[in-house]
Parts: sequence; C-alpha cells; structure tokens
Amino acid sequence: MLLRTRLNLIFLFVLALIGSSLFITSFIISNYFNNRVLISEVNGSQAIWNKIQLNSFEKMAFYAYDDIPGKPSIWRLRGKRSPIEAVRSKDKRTLNRTIGPMFKSLNESGILDFLIISNTDEIIFTKGTKEKKINKILDVSEIIYKEKINSLFLKIDNKLAFIVNFPIYVNARIVGRVYYGKWIDSLLEEVKESSKNEVIILDKNKEILFTTNSNLNFPKIKEIAVAGSPDITKVNNSYFLISQIQVKEYLNNPIFIGLIKDISKIRKKELLYSFSIISAIILLLLATAGVINLLLYRNFKPLYSAMDVLNGLSKGITDKKVIGNASGEVGQIAKAVEAFRKSIVSANTDALTNLPNRRNILSKIEIALEEYKLNKSNIFSIIISDIDNFKSFNDTYGHNAGDDVLKRVASSVKKVIREKDIFARYGGEEFLTFVNNSDKEAAYLVSERIRKAISETKINLNGEDKQITVTLGIANITESEHISSLLELADKRLYDGKKRGKNISVKE
Repeated sequence: MLLRTRLNLIFLFVLALIGSSLFITSFIISNYFNNRVLISEVNGSQAIWNKIQLNSFEKMAFYAYDDIPGKPSIWRLRGKRSPIEAVRSKDKRTLNRTIGPMFKSLNESGILDFLIISNTDEIIFTKGTKEKKINKILDVSEIIYKEKINSLFLKIDNKLAFIVNFPIYVNARIVGRVYYGKWIDSLLEEVKESSKNEVIILDKNKEILFTTNSNLNFPKIKEIAVAGSPDITKVNNSYFLISQIQVKEYLNNPIFIGLIKDISKIRKKELLYSFSIISAIILLLLATAGVINLLLYRNFKPLYSAMDVLNGLSKGITDKKVIGNASGEVGQIAKAVEAFRKSIVSANTDALTNLPNRRNILSKIEIALEEYKLNKSNIFSIIISDIDNFKSFNDTYGHNAGDDVLKRVASSVKKVIREKDIFARYGGEEFLTFVNNSDKEAAYLVSERIRKAISETKINLNGEDKQITVTLGIANITESEHISSLLELADKRLYDGKKRGKNISVKE
C-alpha cells in the first residue's frame, strides 16, 4: 500500500474520530441544555406561581386585621353593631348584616372566594362554602388559633384553597379566627395565562382534582407530575415538557400540581437541526477526503504533524501545533488544521484574559461529576470569585481600565494555581475555579492562596496604585451532586462574603 494511501486512510480515520466526537459532544451538550431548559422552565413557572400567590396574599391581607394604624379593616371597628360583636354573639342574622356586604364586595372584586370564622370548638360563620365540608378548619384552628396573620394551602372537600387567616381580638383576648379563602383553580388559570402551560392537580391516587385541559388525562403525564422531577415524555406522537409547582398542604394531604407544555413543534425543529448538522459533518468529511486524495503527494512532514494535531484534538489535547512549512496543497492542509485547532482553542478560551471560558470549565466539571458518581473518592470543589467594587473601576477610570483589572487578576492567579486545577473566567467580573481531588478544607487553602495573590496585586490607574481584591465562595461536590445547585451554593457563599465585608473566602 502506498504511503500516500496509508496516510489518506489514517487521516480519514482521524476525521471520523473527530466527527464521532463532535456528534457525541453535540449529543451530550443537547442533553445538558435540555436539562437546563427543564430547570429554567421549573424556575420560571415557580417564580410566576410565587408572584401570583404573593399578589393574592397581599390583596387578601390588605383587608385583614393587624396592628398597623390606618388599615381599612372592618375588624378594627368596635361597638354593638361591629363585626367583632357579631362574632361574639354568634347570631347568623347579625353576622350576615355586618360581614355579608364586605364579603360580597371582596368576592365580586375577585379578591376572595369564601370566608370562614371559627374558634377551636365550632365554625361560627361561613360565606361562599355552600355544599362544602369545611370541618377541617377546626383542625387547623386548634393548631394556629393564637398565631398572627399567615397563609396556607388546605384541601377542602377535594378542592385546594389558598387561605389567608388571622385572629380577631376583644380587649386583647382572641374571640375567633377569620379565614379568607381563594380556590386555587383561579390562581392556576393565571399561571396558565402567564407561563403558557396547561395545569393539572392530582391527589395521591393520581385522581384529577382540577385541570385546565381535560385532554391531558394520560398515565405517563400523571406519573411524571406525581414523581416531582421535571421530564419530557412522548404521548400519542406528541412531546410534552412536564414540570411541577411545589405546594405543601397544611394538613399534609399529598397534592401534586403539574405544568404541561406541548413541545412537539420545538422537538421536530431540534431533530431537523440535528439531522442537518450530521449531514453537514458527513459531507464535510467526504469533501475533505476527496481533497486529501488529490493533495497528499509531497512534503509529508507538515502532514504528519497535522495528523498528530488532529489525533490530539480528538483526545482533547489543544496545545499541540502544526510543525513545519510546505507549499501548495499540503501547506494549505497544514494551515487549515492549525486554523481548526485555533478555532477550538478560541471557542474554549476567553479572548480578554486567555483563561478557559465558561463553557470550557463547565464541561470539565460535568466530566468530573460523572467520575465522582462512578467513584465517590474522586471528590472535587468549586470556587466562585468576584472582583470587589469592579463597577467603580469602570465608572471612574473607563472600561479599558476594567479590562486591565481582569487581565491582572488572571495573570496573578496563573502564578499560584496548581497544574491539576482550572481557573476560568465565568462571566463579567466573576471567575470559576475547579479544584481537583480536594475536600472543602483543601479548597479553602486554594481559595486563600488565590485571594492573597490578588490582594497583593497593584494596578496603576491615572498615576495611582490601586489594590484589587476578590470575594470567594466555596462548595464541595459532597454537598450537592447537581452542578447547578453546587454553583448556586458557591454563589450564595460568595454573596455572604460580600455582606461580611468583602475580600474573604467563605466555605460555610
């Protein structure tokens, strides 16, 4: 077999490896981003729900009794015809006359759906609960009778309600507790409108208590909604993204709220896009093979070097450069391979600081996480660091000065970081450090080494030497096996450090 043919076969094999690596990497990245989409959907829906819930609480709480002077509440009135006296009398007609108009007004305004007044022994008065079994209110009253205003979720006769409740007093003595209630159905309709998700409520037997779409009664959807973890499932040739809203029913009746979004169109676009990428890769490989067949006829040294570089890239080695010069087609191939290597380096490197970028270090952490799951002894830590008062550098001396500060931080840390660790730019003025084979104490030592190296660094701005400091937050994989949670934990500790005065490493 001719040397050129052998080289051609080897080169094709390497290109196939790269194509496979790209395909596998795209698959991994696709799964990663799918997970991020799921997490984002959950966080977004929960945020919408929290906002709607808070809005409902504030509306009902505005008409509750509390100590704030000037609150427009009928429960502050006193006298023979006041609602308080009506509650003490327990006379239905009196209660209807004094409290009924207020309930009617709030009900017509959409603020509440029902009102209950009780003590620990009996239900004194109700409005809006016709044909509902409301005796559970007595169980609740026994527990929270003396508590101040609060809110809770309660399952009443197979319906879930959001309730704001508060005590009412006469001469500093509690005479009853008032429950303003809003059926969760209307709140979830708001969630549907805001998040563009269909909503389903299930009990522990997976029986539907409420749904915004009766066509979603599928076992798979109900199983995922009850399981509590977001997922994507296929039902009748349609793909659904299913996430959950976390709600704790006060008497611990299991309640599951699922959000369902039809993502069939998006899924089809993803499949078409993936098919296009794979086709493009195959066409590129075939085209490259044809070009190589025509050009590999002389000056093999740069070509051997190019093959070594490609082999290295398929294994993740990016610092091996094409060696040697050649004219003609071989020279062009060598230059193309070098350009390809630089593009990979560029895609994984921050242009300003020459540090690994966010995508680079997160992919390394993902790999480390998989290794940890296989072998729990492969522990590691992460450190998020943020330059203190970075905005003042930009505002006072300009953005070029801010860039110089970032580069100075990068060069200072490179001198003290271990070879097996990774220091990367995470975004803006934040940096992320991957500390390999370390528990939290070892990571803390690394963090302090980084902090001290930066704090000892001076930068001359407009003739003045300015000190640079950073605040760092540390988290270890043993605290959470989810990268997003681990990053959030480190970030929380970083901002705890900011509150404690900055220029500090926080590990707890």
